[in-house]
Amino acid sequence: MNAASSSSRSRVLSCLQGLGAPEDSLETLLEYLRWVQEWNAKTNLFAEPSLEALVDVLFADAAVLTKSAWFAPGARLVDVGAGGGAPALPLAILRPDLHCTLVEPRRRRVVFLRSVIGALGLRARVEVIDRKLDPERPQLPHMPYDWAMSRATFPPKQWHEIAQKIARAAIVATLDESALPAATTQRLAYTLPFSQRPRLLAAYDFTASG
Repeated sequence: MNAASSSSRSRVLSCLQGLGAPEDSLETLLEYLRWVQEWNAKTNLFAEPSLEALVDVLFADAAVLTKSAWFAPGARLVDVGAGGGAPALPLAILRPDLHCTLVEPRRRRVVFLRSVIGALGLRARVEVIDRKLDPERPQLPHMPYDWAMSRATFPPKQWHEIAQKIARAAIVATLDESALPAATTQRLAYTLPFSQRPRLLAAYDFTASG
């Protein structure tokens, strides 16, 4: 093991342990991180300034969601604006019962996602849709999903409105609680392991609103 891989291992393990997530998928998570680092040298998947910041962005939300009781076994999730795959891919690794659809319009990222999904043996449960979602008339295969999530693609209140059209429930992630739509169902508040910034994941159950 070289110094870089040792450093990566210790950072990812620290993230999982600090957030109470299982460690049995550590090797697969490290392989995903390795793919991200190699592709970052060629294209801007994640513009994070350090390994610690990258681990926060890639794994923290997934680690917190994994230990939550939000997702029923076999739940179907869609991640809109998936970018380099976080948090959906780490979540699919940590929860091998979940089925995830990643929606991403940028070609280089689509190529990356399909490549890493194949390399990690996730094709049976994870698919990529090469498409830009129309916020006014969102249309995706297999709607409605059990859960919809999106990170940094739409403002939280706009995402809340879009998600109601494609899923039964949604997750809004933010660093600013005041940005949340009002009628949140459940919340998971935590601190990012390395930056120590506060983080909030809010769940909205649309089936309970009507």
